[in-house]
Amino acid sequence: MAASRQTAPSIDAAEPLGGPLARLLHRLLGLAVLVGCGLAIAALATWSVGDPSLSNATPGTPRNLLGFGGASLADFLLQMIGLAAPVLFVPPIAWALRLLGARPARVTRRRLIAWPIAIVLLAGVLTVLVPPATWPLPTGLGGVIGDVVANVPRGVAMLLSLPPAILGGGVLGLPALAALVFATGYPAP
Repeated sequence: MAASRQTAPSIDAAEPLGGPLARLLHRLLGLAVLVGCGLAIAALATWSVGDPSLSNATPGTPRNLLGFGGASLADFLLQMIGLAAPVLFVPPIAWALRLLGARPARVTRRRLIAWPIAIVLLAGVLTVLVPPATWPLPTGLGGVIGDVVANVPRGVAMLLSLPPAILGGGVLGLPALAALVFATGYPAP
């Protein structure tokens, strides 16, 4: 008589994240990430230059939807990366939506490295643009980091007698877009 062999159950292709408990945990993680990103975006959307924060010691109550913490977060992000701040949350939102759908988030080391690279390059692109007269910060539209990054295309533009916005858009913009798309999980591995 042949001895029967027991094998471990395989993961069905229709269930890429494992059993019911694993799917539930992944969905809860996706929901938590989505809620966190939503709160951070709400803080950015309700930012006011006059709100008290960690870097702005003014009296009064913050008008930010999330209070002092939201005002501090929004103030820090806008000063550091300017209008690239909302884009900072695009990859985590994409990962969270995949987790909510019980699919793998596709977060790898390379994608985690591409994420800040995309934001830094995008901040540089935004700094190359001329801010409107109503821009309340002393930095460009890309914040402090964007000002530093944009010095490279500005210098090259001056040498070549080209408008910095065109050169900055090409030198920084295309790699920023490619890195951002890659960081979100596309193309699939």
